[in-house]
Amino acid sequence: MTPREGLILLVSALLTLVLLAALYVVGGYVLGRKFGTGVLLPLWLVTSSITGGLAFRRGYQPYTVGSPLHPAQLWLAAGLGLMFFLAFGLATLSVRGRLRADPDLRPSAMRVILGILAFFCGLAVVLAMFLVLDVRRLFTA
Repeated sequence: MTPREGLILLVSALLTLVLLAALYVVGGYVLGRKFGTGVLLPLWLVTSSITGGLAFRRGYQPYTVGSPLHPAQLWLAAGLGLMFFLAFGLATLSVRGRLRADPDLRPSAMRVILGILAFFCGLAVVLAMFLVLDVRRLFTA
């Protein structure tokens, strides 16, 4: 993979995550206004289970058909699953807090951006854990 292809892949992945977070936040506002904030918990569990499960499955697939799975690969896959649970959880808390203050609140651009930022904070927490583990491994090896 060339550096240009890698950059294109990174940008497209970030845009996909922004779109996913925006759809989730807007959907949270719409469903929260219609059914109350109690619907946000099942929405979070279902959405994060699907995306976390897909990330877990993708992270735990062997690179080639005959290669054995390494235990570190399981931890990486579990971290990917956890990352989406935390990211959608923080986005849900962002939506829930605003809807509890005003149940008739409509999603504006600023509210959606704040929900997206909460989503990315959840991603950053788990990625920071991976970074700390990698740095620790560098100094103990």
